[in-house]
Amino acid sequence: MEKKYQIFISSTYLDLIDVRREIAKAVLRQTEIPAAMEDFGSVDRAALEYIKAVIDQCDYYVLIIAGRYGSIDESGLSYTEQEYDYALEKSKTILVFIRRDISNIPAKDVDTDKNLRKKLERFRSKASKGRLVSFWDDPKTLITDVTIALGRGLIKFVARREGQRV
Repeated sequence: MEKKYQIFISSTYLDLIDVRREIAKAVLRQTEIPAAMEDFGSVDRAALEYIKAVIDQCDYYVLIIAGRYGSIDESGLSYTEQEYDYALEKSKTILVFIRRDISNIPAKDVDTDKNLRKKLERFRSKASKGRLVSFWDDPKTLITDVTIALGRGLIKFVARREGQRV
């Protein structure tokens, strides 16, 4: 039986809920398994502890950054940034998609607090450092770009697993 790959979808939630839903559908259409916070339900564990356990099980980590930094816990970092740091620490295959121009995003979906804007800019720089990143403006092209990147990545992932040069 063919292995199913699990893809962790990471982003802020409320501002990107529709995008997350469409990416999850695209992952399912590729007959792979999406993992996203909105599907976790009620769990008797600390949120970040559970998120890390799910990332451990995933083969891919897809990060989508737009105009919000996200919910911050006592560490001073957003859950989204902590998820990214953990995926990096665990050497997961990471695909990053960053909104090119946040000035075109509806005001309700952009952080207005200066401190959060600074944190968002630092996170955007951090996620871009040392890797090829896809920049997006339109959610429809983002979904297409994620689908293409996952398809390319899965081909390489399988080839490496089978000992082929890629």
